[in-house]
Amino acid sequence: HRTPYGAAILAGLAFSWWGDVLLISRAKRVFLAGLVAFLLGHVAYSVAFARRGVSVGATALALLLLLGPLVLVGRWLLPSVEARMRAPVLAYMAVITVMVALAVGTVAAHGEPWVLVGAVAFYLSDLSVARDRFIAPGWNNKLWGWPLYFGAQLVLAWCAGRP
Repeated sequence: HRTPYGAAILAGLAFSWWGDVLLISRAKRVFLAGLVAFLLGHVAYSVAFARRGVSVGATALALLLLLGPLVLVGRWLLPSVEARMRAPVLAYMAVITVMVALAVGTVAAHGEPWVLVGAVAFYLSDLSVARDRFIAPGWNNKLWGWPLYFGAQLVLAWCAGRP
């Protein structure tokens, strides 16, 4: 973490670690704390990508294009989310969408596709968590979600060590 980019990635990893610990519990309040930890992790990753440098045009275009998946995920997920959890879930969805858009902007500015691979893998892994918590609990969610999640974390950490 010798650069501001690396320090922000390290912060994202640390928040994600706390999120992992908190998501072990099935208690709703603990889950909310885990959701906040991961939200802060995605904020840290967003800061990392912004500090590394982004193409504003590519970021804006990505954000516009990601509104489609955001609406689809919302229509799929939100009817199953209890009322008091909707605002935190919506905030989380917005933050992770911005994080992916910033990853696109970073790739456009620096040509490092692995940043986007990590961000998209994280996004997809979160769909498995949402499905497990709100739609259809089960190990099948972890079977595809965990490899995506841990792979995403490894890729983002690896990218922080690259020039």
